[in-house]
Amino acid sequence: MEQDEQGSNFVVNDDPLGDFHISGLPEYLLGSWNNARKILKLGGVSNHPTDDQKFVVISLSQPIVHTVHVQPNGKVICDRECFRFKGHKICAHTISVSKKQNILDAFLSHHISNVDRVVQCVMPSSSGKKPGQTSRKRKKSHKRDTTGWDDIPLETPTAKSNEYEVVFVRCTRATTCYGCGGKVRQKPSSDPPPPPYDIFLCQHERRVYKKRGNPVQVNISKQGEAVYYHPLQKCLKQKFGVGSPDNIRLCEQ
Repeated sequence: MEQDEQGSNFVVNDDPLGDFHISGLPEYLLGSWNNARKILKLGGVSNHPTDDQKFVVISLSQPIVHTVHVQPNGKVICDRECFRFKGHKICAHTISVSKKQNILDAFLSHHISNVDRVVQCVMPSSSGKKPGQTSRKRKKSHKRDTTGWDDIPLETPTAKSNEYEVVFVRCTRATTCYGCGGKVRQKPSSDPPPPPYDIFLCQHERRVYKKRGNPVQVNISKQGEAVYYHPLQKCLKQKFGVGSPDNIRLCEQ
């Protein structure tokens, strides 16, 4: 309860969750935040009958309950029936349980840091520079004596075909990750997933595929074709090895 300016009346603060805009979460999770507020107001979080680390949470969209597991390391996980958690690793159920257990700040910090890590892993070292800007070099005060030293052999630059280009899903007709086979949208005309999940790593490769009606024979394209991966090491490893920050570049357009 809060006392007003006159000091005589009291106002009840019935918001159990607080302001979304100070949570640090991206805007597309506003719906999950509001649903978590509704769950808490309804008293929709209960202890699991047999497991002290788990909680039972009501569903606002289906006549079911969800099971949320608070692991000893602080990780909060919702069950397989929650589609929001599958796609974003956060949902109204995990938010409401975290608030109930007084670990909401830690849970939000962990989620936000994971999202930042996904974005940063595909950013080149030149990000933040103006177009055409080069690194500054210090002037030498004197010329060094290099007598007796051999020239350092120049390293062969990475071929352009071996580079992974960061592209937006909306700029492609791709629907599926070439590495894990997971779909990001149903068809090319469908809307892309929300940021930061709306990017692909693109590379031109000889695509390996099977023709319809012949699931046994494996075909390889004659020329390199654009293929698309999730910006994840596990997706790149499932095809032709690992990705590296050294061969990732941003699209110039």
